[in-house]
Amino acid sequence: MDGIYIDDVEINVDGIGINENSGTTASKLCGIYPNPSKDLTHISFIIGNDEDVLIEVFDMLGQKVRVITDKFLAKGSHTVIWDGMNASGSGTHEGIYFVRMKAGDSFSEKKVVIIK
Repeated sequence: MDGIYIDDVEINVDGIGINENSGTTASKLCGIYPNPSKDLTHISFIIGNDEDVLIEVFDMLGQKVRVITDKFLAKGSHTVIWDGMNASGSGTHEGIYFVRMKAGDSFSEKKVVIIK
């Protein structure tokens, strides 16, 4: 069937409908709170299938700041906490950072602002 698929919504020349055959939920970042954050940042996400999950933080220059998690997780909702530290254990500077998640074939990114 021709069309564009967005999560479980199918857009085609005949109109808009729910794709009931997918049977899976897309893996994605759901929320980052508090945002802006001073210290602990909660990162919530959904995994559509049991799969390897990689969550990393990058700075505005695209440089990796830290790996938050890199492990196999069960399908469902999860939350991890970033303590605002970089990979060497030092605090990060104020600014905008990007949280990126890769789970299976899914990719998701959200912005977080760090304030001091």
